[in-house]
Amino acid sequence: RSLRRAGYQLEWTRVDTAASLAEQLASAHWDVIISDYQLPSFNAPAALAIVNAQALDIPFIVISGTIGDEAAVALMRAGAHDYLMKSNLARLPEAVRRELREATIRQERQDMLGELALTKERLELTVESAEIGIWDWDIPTGAINVNDRQPRLLGYAPSEFQPTHVDQWRQYIHPQDAPAQVTALEHHFRGELMPYECEFRIRDRQGRWRWILDRGRVVTWNEPGQPRRMVGTSLDITHRKQSELRLQLQRSVLAQIAQSMPLLDILDTLVRSLELQLNQCLAGAVLLHDAPRTQLNLAAAPHLPLPYREAITTLPAALADIFEDNWLCQGATLPPDTPDRKQWQELQAIAQRCNLQSCWAVPVISSTGEVLAILAVYYDHPHQPEPNEVDTVMLAADMAKIAIEQTRTTAAIAQLNHQLEQRVEQRTAALKASEARFQRLARNVPGALYQLVKRQTGSLEFIYLSDRWQSMFQVDPDQGKCDATHILKRINTKDWAQLHHLVSTADPQPKPIAWEGRWQMADGNLRWVQAIAQPEQQANGDILWEGLFLDISDQKQIEAKLQTTIKELAHATRMKDEFLANMSHELRTPLNAILGMSEGLTEQVFGELNELQKKASYTITQSGHHLLALINDILDLAKIEAGKFELDRTDVSIHAICDTSLTFVKQMA
Repeated sequence: RSLRRAGYQLEWTRVDTAASLAEQLASAHWDVIISDYQLPSFNAPAALAIVNAQALDIPFIVISGTIGDEAAVALMRAGAHDYLMKSNLARLPEAVRRELREATIRQERQDMLGELALTKERLELTVESAEIGIWDWDIPTGAINVNDRQPRLLGYAPSEFQPTHVDQWRQYIHPQDAPAQVTALEHHFRGELMPYECEFRIRDRQGRWRWILDRGRVVTWNEPGQPRRMVGTSLDITHRKQSELRLQLQRSVLAQIAQSMPLLDILDTLVRSLELQLNQCLAGAVLLHDAPRTQLNLAAAPHLPLPYREAITTLPAALADIFEDNWLCQGATLPPDTPDRKQWQELQAIAQRCNLQSCWAVPVISSTGEVLAILAVYYDHPHQPEPNEVDTVMLAADMAKIAIEQTRTTAAIAQLNHQLEQRVEQRTAALKASEARFQRLARNVPGALYQLVKRQTGSLEFIYLSDRWQSMFQVDPDQGKCDATHILKRINTKDWAQLHHLVSTADPQPKPIAWEGRWQMADGNLRWVQAIAQPEQQANGDILWEGLFLDISDQKQIEAKLQTTIKELAHATRMKDEFLANMSHELRTPLNAILGMSEGLTEQVFGELNELQKKASYTITQSGHHLLALINDILDLAKIEAGKFELDRTDVSIHAICDTSLTFVKQMA
């Protein structure tokens, strides 16, 4: 009742035996146990023993009317949380409230400790699986505590190497990286680098350099502000660093290739970067094949000892094959019949004097399988390449291949460009000469040249007009290269229709045109012109007309005069024909009478004639016949002109022809 009055909502069960108590504890979760000290068959110490046996953290409050101090103290020591007298149950609500609160606090603490333990376990598993070394450094004394992973970073078992002082760890740091590591710590101590972080190389048990990432933080400071205690981690980042260095190598070489740097500079950068990435590498070198593949020429070896560098400046092809065919060259041997065996032995002797105890090389092979160069690395101790080192060298060989091929390609392109420029210059000069000849021809052509394009839209456009358009037709060639309408409109309207029909025909195979028409000059005068053009179908569907305009005004005037002359000649011919017709009639009639009278006299029809009269009569007869022959010959000429004359082929007397001619000549004389 006192608990209900205090505001508690109660769900309770009464047990009076050990068995019933154990059953209830197993079947439900109880917030508090209130036990009477003494029951007929059960008591509080027995009940408390059962609760403790099950390791239950449940507030246990004892109520009794006769319990003594010793019994109460014994119960409290046994695990009871409080005890009350039955005569003072007013304290029960407060006791229950307090014990429930403390039980909650204990449970939260227990949960927190469980989570802390789980977190610690997870952290330990994480550190172990991530292979992270953990160190705790007492800065004033230099004492250092490390986990088992820290010595494993150097290849040692924890039982073989357990550094107790920071200097024991620092002696393994690469000499080139030690100053940077100290500087990073100083920056952290001054608060400039939070947290401390540094990457450096450290020598492992086998003498190889491994990359370590150190991170940490000062956790304790002295009163003057000096660092006292620092905690941190060490992580092996060798694989990541090698990948970064390879990527850096690749980027630096590709950047130089993109900038068209000289090949020797690119190979020098490549060798220097390769030397940094390989463990304990003394020097690297690149030997280039010459074009005829007769020898190797040293291209880059920045750190190779001078005597050996001078010895391999030029190597014959036979020694080059040794480098190509033997990955690990320290044990390479030559066949007894090799011509360069002596030089190879001398080369090995120089290498020994320079403390070059091992060398391994890889050929740089082009995309077509040609050996472009040899990439070699040298050590001052016997050394077998590791897989990651092989990958690095192969990457360097690929970069060398790209650089060499790029240089060769650039040189070939430069040569081609030079040849192309020469050809372009030659073609340009030839084109200029050809254009000059064309311009001279265009100026000497007795007409104005043009190129007229009929577009698919139907529009006409001049794309070329020769200089003679200005002198012949008063058209500026430069201003005329546009829409042809404003030029062609100067053609006489009556003549333009025929030309427009010829040019604008839709025939897919247009034919050459020849057209004559009148052209109106700027002063208004008309000139006769002739247009001749040859069509050509263009790929885009346009039609290109190429031809010339001729000024035929003088020809037209000559033709007009010729027509007049022809008319006059026709009239003269007609008059001649009339004359011949009249002559044939008017001359033949009296001539026939004369010939008849002369023949009568000759035959002495009118009486006898003396010799002189006979001779005169004979002469009259012969002259009449000769005159008649002339008249017939004139008529034959008319027949010849009319195309109606027929030849009568027969034998003639040469003597008679000569006599006739003499007679005619005598008369003329």
